[in-house]
Formats: sequence, C-alpha cells, structure tokens
Amino acid sequence: AGAGAGAGAGAGAGAAPAGNPSATAERAVQDLVRGKTIRSMMATLHRVASRSAPGVADNERLSFERCSRAMQSKKVMLAFRGVAAVTTKVVEDILADQVPHVSSRPAVQRSARTLSAAILIGHYPAEMFGKEALADDASPESKLVMAARRVVAPMLLMGAMAHEDRVQPVALTLVIFRSLHAAWLEFMDAFARWKGKDGKQLAAQMMPGFIQLELTRRMYAQQLDDLKADASSSDDE
Repeated sequence: AGAGAGAGAGAGAGAAPAGNPSATAERAVQDLVRGKTIRSMMATLHRVASRSAPGVADNERLSFERCSRAMQSKKVMLAFRGVAAVTTKVVEDILADQVPHVSSRPAVQRSARTLSAAILIGHYPAEMFGKEALADDASPESKLVMAARRVVAPMLLMGAMAHEDRVQPVALTLVIFRSLHAAWLEFMDAFARWKGKDGKQLAAQMMPGFIQLELTRRMYAQQLDDLKADASSSDDE
C-alpha cells in the first residue's frame, strides 16, 4: 500500500493541487511559454527591440530604416503575432478570473501591428513625429512615446526569458504578461488621443516616419506581386 501511495504521489508531482484554480492557471501559463515556438518568437522580438533601443551604440544600433524593414519580414511579423496572441490568451483567458474586465476592445485593436508600432514610436520618436512635436512633454506625441516605451520594457523582459535555459519563476512570468497587457491598452488609449488631433496637423507630423513605413510596405507588396507574376508565368510555360 505504501508503494502504491508513493507511486501515486510521484505521478501527481508537479500537478496543480486539486481545487486550486490559481495554481491551475499558473501551470497553464508555464506550459504555454515553455513551447519551443513561442520561445523562438519571444527571442526574435527581443533581438529587434534590443538592437533598436536608444541606448545601443550607434555602430550597433539598427537605423530607423533598417528597423522598419525588419518589421516587415515574415519572421518578425509572425513573432509579434505570436506574442500578441499569447499575451491576450494569458491575461484575458487563462487569468480572466483573476483580472476581470481587462478589456472590451475589439480583437483587431489588440493586434500585432500595435505592438510593433510601439517599438518604432518608443525607439525612434524624432523620426516618427519630428523634434518640434516632442518639445512639449505634455503634447500627445510625447505622451504617446512614453506609453510606447512602457510597452517595450516588458517585451524586452519577456524576450530575455526566452534565452534562459532554466524555467523562470511563475510569479515573474505572470507579472511580465500583466505588465505588457496593461501597457498595451494604455498605449492604444494614447494613440487614440494622438489621432484625435486636427487632421492637417496630424498629417504634417506623420512625416517622415510614417511615410517611410508606407513606402517600405509598398515595396514589399510590389515584390510579392512580382513573385506571384513570375510564378504564374512559369506555370503557363
């Protein structure tokens, strides 16, 4: 009987205690972030965010143009989508009972695009808005930059976790996800306030950063069209 009890205890080791929803949720989060795919996505995100940070030496830091191009690559886009999806699942699904009413926003607003925009706005504010718009710390642009940097901070921590072989304490993992989610929502609020400015003034301040992003997007779209055309002509031959 003693052997049977010992075997039963061994089989249950590591499992969440029965009737403990909090422990069950924590185990679900740990299992989610241990996956090879999501760890690879977090590492990719970390490389882009860390190499574009303002404190990096000029000869090692990604230029605005290189960073915006990197954002358009399939690998980086998939990484942002994965992190956005996991963050939403952790906070709004797995931890929903612990963090009620976290968001009433449509899913399209909680997208990978808003996370990638946070890096560009937080790390390249002058290129995105121009120095004049940032001269006043109380301006919508300055507040948006600060909100963006609050998003990037937990993203960097999350990415650093992916490089560690040892399992991180679950409490730290939960804090990072909750911090990212909260900062993400605050960033979208700041973005909405910035967009509420006068249309002409807004259009003027979108240069050159947003125009560069649009040009980059169109370049990749044209390359995709060319590839499709080549593939089509090859099928006809």
